[in-house]
Amino acid sequence: MDQQAPSSQPLKASGEGLATASLATGIVGIVGVFVPLGLFVSAIAGLLAVGFGIAALVQPERPRNQGHAYTGIALGSVATLIAAGTIFVFRHVLWGVITRLAA
Repeated sequence: MDQQAPSSQPLKASGEGLATASLATGIVGIVGVFVPLGLFVSAIAGLLAVGFGIAALVQPERPRNQGHAYTGIALGSVATLIAAGTIFVFRHVLWGVITRLAA
C-alpha cells in the first residue's frame, strides 16, 4: 500500500472561499430587501458581502473567481443602500403618523 507523506508546506489562502462567501451573502442581501421584515437581515448581509469581497481581493494570491468578489461587493452595496434607505424612510413616515395621531 502506497501512502503519501503529508506536505510540510503551509496551505496558502487564495481568497476563493471569501469571494464565494461575498457572492452568497450579496445574493441573500438582495433577496432580503424584497422579503417582509427582511430589511435588517439584508443590511447585515450586505455589509458582510462587502467585507468578504474586499478581504478576497486583498489576499496576496488573487482568487481565480475575482468576478464573484466584485459581484458580491456590488450586490452587497446595493442591498445595504436599499435597506438603509427603506428603514430611514419608514422610520420617518411612521414617526410622522404616530406624532399626528398622538396630537
